[in-house]
Amino acid sequence: MPRDSLKVLLISPNNPFNCYRVPAFPRWASWLTGNMHFGTGGVFPGLNLAILAALTPSDIEVRIIDESVEPIDFETDADLIGITAMTNMAPAAYRIADKFRQRGKTVVLGGVHVTVAGQEAAPHCDALVVGEAEYLWPGVIEDYRKGKLEKVYRANRLFDMQGGPLPRRDLLKQDRYLIPQTVETA
Repeated sequence: MPRDSLKVLLISPNNPFNCYRVPAFPRWASWLTGNMHFGTGGVFPGLNLAILAALTPSDIEVRIIDESVEPIDFETDADLIGITAMTNMAPAAYRIADKFRQRGKTVVLGGVHVTVAGQEAAPHCDALVVGEAEYLWPGVIEDYRKGKLEKVYRANRLFDMQGGPLPRRDLLKQDRYLIPQTVETA
């Protein structure tokens, strides 16, 4: 139920074919030698959710979970759940979204897969973000607060990264990635 004091949980799903996950042997070798961060599971953090967190109004509590480096807490007290999905992550994203919706949570799906396969994704969520979310996310939050969440939010332009905020790296589990510091370019 929408309220003034919001909690948002942003999730990047994992899957067996996740190209951002450190392969098992280097993780095992790291455990033996104690070298680097191979024991962590993630190669590097994506910045998409950290950017959305930066675009979220400051009065909203935001948490980011990258399932490749930490488990999802389905008992969270978050009000709004945002899930990103590339095509290889879509089955996991749908499974996660369905579990949260069964618990009465409002779920927003976005990402590359949702942009190209929105009709497939729609049954699994309360709202879709089609295209780059950076211009849309503040409106999604505002509509949710008003209790007027739309079914589809569609971007009509690309995001200008030069004018964007710095990603909320403080919300990422930096110590769980092989390469914790990443940069996005356009």
